[in-house]
Amino acid sequence: MTKEENPSLLFFSVPRNPNERRKWLLQIGMLENAIEANMNNVLAVCELHFDLAKDLLNYDDVISMGRTAMLKENVMPSRNVPVISGHNPAHYTHEFPRQRLVHDARRAASTGR
Repeated sequence: MTKEENPSLLFFSVPRNPNERRKWLLQIGMLENAIEANMNNVLAVCELHFDLAKDLLNYDDVISMGRTAMLKENVMPSRNVPVISGHNPAHYTHEFPRQRLVHDARRAASTGR
């Protein structure tokens, strides 16, 4: 998933520190061999892996004024979600049914998340 494919989503840079990077990538469900292959790549994690209301330092400003989102210090992704494009690359650990994606998207839209 990329920002170009999903311009309405927020994306957060994965930390460059190897220990923190590994933790983030494990949290989003990336397999160990893919983590090793991506240790030096520029990577970002989309907002679907976070609880924005809890994890953003400036949540109210982002929602009401469209400000740039800032994660709180030491926040890590907390949700392992599927790739939305309908297919999951081999480096992710879970495959989710498409029907669940539609349900989750509708629920998120109705709650404003």
